[in-house]
Amino acid sequence: MIGPRQSGKTTPVRSVFPQLPYVLLEDPDTRAFADTDPRAFLGRYPDGAILDEVQRCPDLFSYLQTIVDQDQRMGLYILTGSQ
Repeated sequence: MIGPRQSGKTTPVRSVFPQLPYVLLEDPDTRAFADTDPRAFLGRYPDGAILDEVQRCPDLFSYLQTIVDQDQRMGLYILTGSQ
């Protein structure tokens, strides 16, 4: 889900996918880990996660594509981002 900042993306996503951990990539420490070691970062969420503000870590997209290609469960990772 993509939209302007503070437009109400996170609330409905968290409501629809309450079973998934919520990860805010605006957090500097979280973002640094995702940037430094994307494989290990995503390894913390083998059963998926909501990745909020994912545009802050563009290197994650290639790793996510590999995971989704191998594990075709629908809704494994939910991505939100601001324009």
